[in-house]
Amino acid sequence: MFQFATESSHRKLRVLDVACGTGRLLELLSQHIPTIEGVGVDASQEMLTQARMKLPDQSRFHFVQAEVGPGKRTNLPFDPASFDVITCTNALHDIPVPLETLQGLKTLLTSGGILILEDYARRPPPFLWNVFEQIVRRIEGTYVQAYTLEEAHALCTQAGYQALAEEAFKIDWLWHGWEIVASKI
Repeated sequence: MFQFATESSHRKLRVLDVACGTGRLLELLSQHIPTIEGVGVDASQEMLTQARMKLPDQSRFHFVQAEVGPGKRTNLPFDPASFDVITCTNALHDIPVPLETLQGLKTLLTSGGILILEDYARRPPPFLWNVFEQIVRRIEGTYVQAYTLEEAHALCTQAGYQALAEEAFKIDWLWHGWEIVASKI
C-alpha cells in the first residue's frame, strides 16, 4: 500500500472518489487512514443517500451529485489542486470522453497528487466485447466502452500522468480487471 504524505501532520488527506456509489471505498480508506477527508461524487442520488448513511460525519465526508465529463475540472465544483488522491473505480468504461475527463481530473490534483483507476478489462477475442458492450448500452442507456490495461495506460499517459504501478488481474472466468496508480506529470 502507498504511504501518502501530507504537507503538514495536521492537514487531512483530501480524497475525491469519482463515481463513489455507496461510499464503500471511502469507508475502507477511512478505516486505514485516520486523517482522511473524503468527497464522493456520483450521478445517482440513491447511491449518494446510501453513502451519506454509511459515512455520516459531515466534518470529514461530503457528497456531491454530479456527472463527470470533459471540461476544465470535469464539470465538478472544486478548485484546482483540491485533492491529494483521486480514485475512479469501475467507472472509466461509462465515461464518454475519457481523455478529456482524465485531463480535467488532473487539474484537481495537488502537486504530487495520485490518481487511482480501476475497472473491468475488455477481453481479447474470441470473447465478443462489441456484443457485450451493445447489450450493456441498451440496459444502462448510456455510453459504455471497456479498456484493456494497455489502452488505459495510454489514456493516462496522453492525459499527462505517469504510471507508478499497474496490474491486470483475473476476477473469475468471465471478469478480468486492471488497476493503475499514477501521478500527474
